[in-house]
Amino acid sequence: MAHTTEQTRLTILCITQDVALSGLVTAILSSQAEFKLVSAGGFEAALDRLRQGADVVLVDAAMLPDDTLLRDFKTKAGSTPVIVLLGRHEGIAAEPAFEHDANGVVRRDSVAADLRPTIQHTLTRRGLVDSVADHIAGVAQVSAPAGEAADDTRMVALQSSLAVEQLAPVLGLDGPSLADRPHAAALDQRKFLRGLTLSSDVPLNGGSHVYRSACALNCGAHFCGLSATVRDGHIVKIEAAPFPDARYQRVCLKGISQVQMAAHADRLMTPLRRTGPRGSGTFEPVSWDEALDAIVARMGALSAEFGPESLMFFTGSGQITALNCFNGVYQRLASLLGTSASDATQFGLDSAVPSGIEDTFGTDSGYLANSYSDLPNSRLVLLWGTNPVYSRMNWWPFFADAQNGGTRLVAIDPRYSATANKSDEWLPIQPGTDLYLALGLLREIITRGWIDHDFVTRHTVAPLLVRLDDGCYLRTGAGQFAVWDTARGQVCAPEQAEAPMLDGMVMIRNVACRPAYALLRDMAEPYTLDVVASQTGLSAERIAALAHDYATTKPARIYTLYGVDRWHHGATFGRLIATLAALTGNIGVPGGGAGVDGFCDGASFITSFPTPDGKHYLPVNPAALPAQILSEQPNPIKMVWVAFSNWLNQWPDQTRMRSEIIPKLDLLVVTDTFLTETARWADYVLPAANIFEREDMVKGPDPYVQHQPAFMTPPGECRSDFDIARAVAERFGLGRWFAEDPSTYLAQILSEQPGGSDLSFETLRREGVLLRPLSDAYRVAHVDRQFATPTGRAEFYVERLVPFHRALPDYEPPIEAGHDNKLRKRFPLVCITQHGLYRVHSTFVNAPWLREMEQEPHALLNPSEAAARQVEDDDLVRVFNERGYVVVRTHLDDSVPPGTVYFTQGWQPDDFIAGHPQTLTHDHAHPHNVYGPNSSFSDVLVQIVKEQAHGAL
Repeated sequence: MAHTTEQTRLTILCITQDVALSGLVTAILSSQAEFKLVSAGGFEAALDRLRQGADVVLVDAAMLPDDTLLRDFKTKAGSTPVIVLLGRHEGIAAEPAFEHDANGVVRRDSVAADLRPTIQHTLTRRGLVDSVADHIAGVAQVSAPAGEAADDTRMVALQSSLAVEQLAPVLGLDGPSLADRPHAAALDQRKFLRGLTLSSDVPLNGGSHVYRSACALNCGAHFCGLSATVRDGHIVKIEAAPFPDARYQRVCLKGISQVQMAAHADRLMTPLRRTGPRGSGTFEPVSWDEALDAIVARMGALSAEFGPESLMFFTGSGQITALNCFNGVYQRLASLLGTSASDATQFGLDSAVPSGIEDTFGTDSGYLANSYSDLPNSRLVLLWGTNPVYSRMNWWPFFADAQNGGTRLVAIDPRYSATANKSDEWLPIQPGTDLYLALGLLREIITRGWIDHDFVTRHTVAPLLVRLDDGCYLRTGAGQFAVWDTARGQVCAPEQAEAPMLDGMVMIRNVACRPAYALLRDMAEPYTLDVVASQTGLSAERIAALAHDYATTKPARIYTLYGVDRWHHGATFGRLIATLAALTGNIGVPGGGAGVDGFCDGASFITSFPTPDGKHYLPVNPAALPAQILSEQPNPIKMVWVAFSNWLNQWPDQTRMRSEIIPKLDLLVVTDTFLTETARWADYVLPAANIFEREDMVKGPDPYVQHQPAFMTPPGECRSDFDIARAVAERFGLGRWFAEDPSTYLAQILSEQPGGSDLSFETLRREGVLLRPLSDAYRVAHVDRQFATPTGRAEFYVERLVPFHRALPDYEPPIEAGHDNKLRKRFPLVCITQHGLYRVHSTFVNAPWLREMEQEPHALLNPSEAAARQVEDDDLVRVFNERGYVVVRTHLDDSVPPGTVYFTQGWQPDDFIAGHPQTLTHDHAHPHNVYGPNSSFSDVLVQIVKEQAHGAL
């Protein structure tokens, strides 16, 4: 480096308490005229010195107990390069650890030779980054706004701010000029991705502050920690926030895209009142007082005429927090008013499989399973009807870690999904035949004697006697359940039997009785390997091998999400996988289990906040809500207030919803951040604050609790849902129930959690994340082998279902998409909706970065089905049935099985050329699920024709 003046000398800040190291660095740098060395004895002093300016920071590794402190300091230091000085006391392993978070690492024994070159290298890299940032900022001045592609004619030449040749020495390139290289001509014409378009309102330089928050979207309760950088009142960057356990430090494209959603040009900014017909999307802005006064007046009139139950608060899972969420402020308001409201235990979506598990393992068990962190303890995991690489992407590393440790992953899915691609084996089952496969496995395990006899006799209903006259369990005179003890030849209580009978029949008080296990064995008998093979499309050999592997590999786990749940028989599937796990002794053990997701307690807070003073709203299952609106039974529903949900877009039978259901309502209110499809049909739309603009907290991921501070001011007239509910309560004279600040209620909710007495809300606010004081046992569901069922055992024979002839989990056909349905002659394709990478349901459908990745919806079709219809890739097609249609472009995909068409759900109607996939779905729901009716989105048949040839349909 050339000699420099005092004004241009580079300031090197050294953080150390080691006098010898400080002297060594001083000796090395003082001889270099271009450097000015200053010292700090700690990180707080260093941050104060950084505000005065420093070009490079040197940090003594002895002051870093781990890389967490370094990462935190790096965040606060902004773009200033940090170099770690390693001494002899740090092992060789420390070097890559610090390199991950530092801009450079220099060992103490080579500091004389390496320090100056390392400083030069970091400054060169910083110069390159600053130059590119300045260039992008210049491009942004003339490019399109975020969400639109920049036009070539408006682009400035790249060399106007950063000549291509200038990059050569920085990147170490030599030879011919870069301008002569093959790709050079494309540089001037390159169109920037709209996701890279910056807002010219936000300067790249200037002071910034980093706030810790957490995502709260319904994408698997990972609730990624978010570090949001705020500069000049704008969120300019979102990164993964640190955790005490680095396995949880993750973020996805959706979380990062919150930076765009917070400042999106389409955000609702003021209350709106409908002026045109419902669905026209024509509104006028009104004040909050005008909107709330009118809404409350209408609510009062409807309550007086039809009863408070006629008012329905419909909250969805768009936010899963403590207050501003699907089980928070609006449920509290509903309880105080005595109105109807949606309830987490009767949600109408994603509840069929949990219903079956709850029937088997007992109350509050439907959504419980061994934690994701327990996966490495499994030797075999069946990934059945699930694609966690897409729908649980931030949990997928736990699967990968398990696989790297020797766990075998087997994907059972009609489609060759991303998860199937990463698994050790893929079983391409025919859509809707999962029950056949489960029953075939059950029969093979029973026939081969591969059951865990001790677990089966002690912890399941297998030995309990069932009366053949009424189908109920036999009870003794004391009302106890009974077994037949073959050792003593008499009936007795289960715990008294020396050798409980599992087969045969006995007469008790002139009533024929059989053990439940014998009834299960007989039920499974027809499902031979050949029968199951003919139905599922899998070979008999593969089915037999899967049964053997699952029964004899210990421990083994069945992991599912909601693929099978969206069929009419989802609850029966839940019962069957729970039964398979119980028969093989894979319950209550590390590495075992059968269930949805990976949580031993729910993602929602257990709290009295929604039901103050014992008051409780009237639960209404949203899947049954349309029918109740039409029939007015058991009571009329005249108002629906929608929050955290896009009801019209995400629920089935959209045609009927528009033509019959919504017209029956006297009042439809929507609270949201954008004008969703549901909001377009509302009478009043109220603008909500986002997660950065109101205070709340989330329960997760896994053992953690995270705080969501309100570090941004809500734009325009946006308000938090807490404030909206409080304003309504005040107008009804109930303001005292919302009189405290959110932090007071959050502290109360935290104290009500298991181990809550050991958690400080003030500490949570200060630290941003707290580890809940839970024992290791919480990672394993049912570890105590206690089941909250009527028998106290795992029940594959359910007495509750005797009147419906469903006591045993026997085969149950699809409601529409079965093989033998005559409707298949007209509509031969099964229509399946799947989760996408770039949305959480319909959230982020308008995120510019994500729209660049997936610009429009497609009908995914196997090439063989396309050829039969003379359809080519990217053709316009009409997908239709008797209920509705959608016009969309095709995408031919070999991973999609013949006989099906796939849609990625969450697109709005405006995204389609015409129609919508939800017009194809029906609202037929299973009436006997313990969690109530559940929507069967995938149990649907359709036909496809080329659009220009469809004629009149």
